Amino acid sequence: MTLEKTFQSLQKKKFFQDKFFLIIILISFLTNLFCWIYPFVLYQGHSDLIVLHFTISRGIDLSGQWTRILIYPLLSLGALIINFFFLFYFYLIRKKRLAFLLLLGLFIVQLFCAISILIISGFNS
Repeated sequence: MTLEKTFQSLQKKKFFQDKFFLIIILISFLTNLFCWIYPFVLYQGHSDLIVLHFTISRGIDLSGQWTRILIYPLLSLGALIINFFFLFYFYLIRKKRLAFLLLLGLFIVQLFCAISILIISGFNS
C-alpha cells in the first residue's frame, strides 16, 4: 500500500468520526425523508387536483395530481447525493472549507424543500 492510499484511508476514518459533519448529514437525510413521507400521509387516496404553484400577482399558476408534489423531494434527494459525494471528495483532499460550504448547501437545499412542501400543503388544506 502506498503512502497516499494510507493517508486517504486515514482521512476516510476521520470523515466518519467528525460528529459535526455527520449530524448535519443526518439532519439533511431526515429532512428529505420528511419531504417524502409527509405528502404520502397527507394526500394518500386524494383524487382531487391540488395547488402546485402559487404567485402573489397571478394566483394559482399550476395544479395537478398530488403525486406531482413528489418532484420536490426527488430533486432534493439528487442534490443530497451529489453534494454528499463532492463533500466526501473535498474532505479527503483536505479542503475542509469547501467541504463545509457543500455541507451548508446540502442542509439549505433540504430545508427549502421541506418549507416548500409545507407551504404547498398549507394552500391545499
